[in-house]
Amino acid sequence: MGRHAEFVDEVVEAAVLAYLGRPEVAAKLIRRETPDLEALHQEARDLRRELDEAAHQRATKIINSRQPGIISKALRGDLERTEATIAAESATSPLVSLLGEPELGEAWRRLDISKRQTVVELIAEVVLLPTRRGRPAGGNPVSPTLTPGL
Repeated sequence: MGRHAEFVDEVVEAAVLAYLGRPEVAAKLIRRETPDLEALHQEARDLRRELDEAAHQRATKIINSRQPGIISKALRGDLERTEATIAAESATSPLVSLLGEPELGEAWRRLDISKRQTVVELIAEVVLLPTRRGRPAGGNPVSPTLTPGL
């Protein structure tokens, strides 16, 4: 099976832009893709406060010398995981950068090819179907199907 890549790219691009341009799709994706960073930041603040409290309790001899190490190890592990989640969630997904964009086509063209591929992989499955032998008369020799994944 042979296909002209530029024709396949054009069909996939048109389908992706049409899909992302639908208001109900954008609203659904915004809810799904936007992390609750405020809740994560609050969790990190709470963990830091608990670490400070454990240090204070040790300094005022409310707890013995071994307990701060045990408490600190557990809290620091939780804090590291929370901070890693914040960092990962803060990285802008190329999909998030397209949502709600008034000039969707222009925003799409500004993305490099790897980010375009990421967007396609996040929202759809592209399947090239076999065709009959030879080039169709007057038609585009492309027969991909785009199945939205969201």
